[in-house]
Amino acid sequence: MAPNPEGVQAGETRLVEDLGYHSLALLELGFTMEDEFDLPALDQARVQHITTVEEVEDLVLELLRASAGGASYG
Repeated sequence: MAPNPEGVQAGETRLVEDLGYHSLALLELGFTMEDEFDLPALDQARVQHITTVEEVEDLVLELLRASAGGASYG
């Protein structure tokens, strides 16, 4: 889904600098994650500082754990 999938490397791959995401592509990534993982709408304040693939993964896992535990998102 990344504009530049060849940019994925070991370690903390950056969404903008390494993968070529721009603002519209980042929004699309968010919508896709919501659909793919059955997540509620992502809170902009919570996601605006996410810059790496690892941080995206951590957020999705956190939200899935919260969902499994019956906690609310936000």
